Amino acid sequence: MHPWRSALPPRACRTPLYAHRVRLQLQYTGRVQGVGFRATAEYLADTHNQEHPTRPVAGWVRNQPDGSVLLEVQGTPDAIDVYLDRLHTLLANNIHATDRLAVPDCPQEHTFTIRG
Repeated sequence: MHPWRSALPPRACRTPLYAHRVRLQLQYTGRVQGVGFRATAEYLADTHNQEHPTRPVAGWVRNQPDGSVLLEVQGTPDAIDVYLDRLHTLLANNIHATDRLAVPDCPQEHTFTIRG
């Protein structure tokens, strides 16, 4: 089981219209600013969406004032697994800790962007 899967809400807690889609907020600490983390996160989301058009991911990533990076991603649990596996594989040397939280889905969000 992937470590971030523990943050997913139980199926009974998801709204029926988007029962197949979840959203996670992840805060990364370590040497995560000034190393291309946000650009890599956006690139991997774009690449994922091209490779898996029926299982896209959406969300955003931004630097935090405390030196961490905050990322929100939504999609099916399988799509999130694929995306986060790639992200964590590429940036594993920079990530010291990851805090995860399930957050409400944003139905109007269909792309992945860099904020701030």
